[in-house]
Amino acid sequence: MSEHQKQTAFFKALFQADASTEQRQLRDRILKAENDVRCCRRAMFKVLALVAIALVSGLYAAVITPEVVLQADNSLRKFLEIVSIGSLLALVSYAGFWLYYRALLFQVHNECRRFLVSFLAHRQQQREATSFRQLTLSH
Repeated sequence: MSEHQKQTAFFKALFQADASTEQRQLRDRILKAENDVRCCRRAMFKVLALVAIALVSGLYAAVITPEVVLQADNSLRKFLEIVSIGSLLALVSYAGFWLYYRALLFQVHNECRRFLVSFLAHRQQQREATSFRQLTLSH
């Protein structure tokens, strides 16, 4: 498990235990961003497999029947070129989406950290006020 995944699991578990409205919204945003990142990663692997299949098929056809592949009007070669180029373009676009959703997930992590800092500071102030009241009442 990577450090990033550990942080995500920690935030989800923390916000699961004590669920105010803001905490539920943060948890839902984490889940959505995490799902989007995972979806883009899966799509990239599928498109990468398609690129590999097209390239291997083209190389296989070139080795088995080189005279057919070298013909200018070869439809198989053109088809494999189109599939390869289209898949590479899709791979680049999915990689861009993956980077975008990953940045959103990091942004949500930062919001979770800010929320936790403000929440803990508020709790500390409450404890100090309570202990101050107890101290003044006892004297």
